[in-house]
Amino acid sequence: MRTITIYVGEAHDPNRCIFSQQPIRGGGWKTRTSFKAYSQPDISRPSVRVSVAEVYGPHRTMVLLDEPLNGAGWKEYLSFYVFRHEQDEAKVITIGEAYEPHRCMPFEGEIPSGSGWTEKLRFWVLRG
Repeated sequence: MRTITIYVGEAHDPNRCIFSQQPIRGGGWKTRTSFKAYSQPDISRPSVRVSVAEVYGPHRTMVLLDEPLNGAGWKEYLSFYVFRHEQDEAKVITIGEAYEPHRCMPFEGEIPSGSGWTEKLRFWVLRG
């Protein structure tokens, strides 16, 4: 299986994120974290498709599992495959969700309490 590196960038006002297959630099964005994922489903272990969609005003992203996120202004621009359940040698990514404007933020592990983010979903990615 071919692995890819997914970079996650962060910007402020409001606090939001962006996902990319390239390192994130400039335009008010800075790299928050990165992780490895699959470019196609892993047939040896159960994997799930992650859809990353974007919308503008301000530019922000949202993540959905299993199906493309297209509608209500959102347009998918990236997809990759991860694990739905805990796996050996994998780390958990928890996606937090906030409103006004609607957006998401990934966290390695748990969402910090009192951060203003509510857990939307979680998945496991390859370490390294």
